[in-house]
Amino acid sequence: MAAKKKDPRVAVILNHAKNCQSYVMEDPGFHGCPGLFEGIDLSGQDLSFTSLYRVTFENADLSGANLRGADISYSSLIYADLRGADFTGADLTGADLYGADLSYADLREANLTGADLQGADLYGANIEGADFTDANLAGAKGPTRQNSRSRRSR
Repeated sequence: MAAKKKDPRVAVILNHAKNCQSYVMEDPGFHGCPGLFEGIDLSGQDLSFTSLYRVTFENADLSGANLRGADISYSSLIYADLRGADFTGADLTGADLYGADLSYADLREANLTGADLQGADLYGANIEGADFTDANLAGAKGPTRQNSRSRRSR
């Protein structure tokens, strides 16, 4: 079996996240690191605790990626492959996850307030403690009963 060819943009996004994080550390009120990474392959990458605010990951592959504690708020992940990704404690406020595949993703304690999850696949996802307040879940599939203890809007 041939080795998977590494997307050269991986180093760019990791550097982008690192630089953005340093701006946030210097000025906690700073929120301006948009980036365009459509179709990028970040499968299995460690992006934990990075600032990916307003980044575009449309049609990207982040399957199995570690995004624990990451700020992905107001980012676009339309039709992204997020299978098995770890979003534990991540901020996905206002994120666009239209048609995204979140099957078997770990969304424990994630903030999905106001996120668009129309048509998303949440089958097998762990959403325990996740906040879906004002999220659009129209047409979303899953999750199963045993992993669906989440905070929802009243």
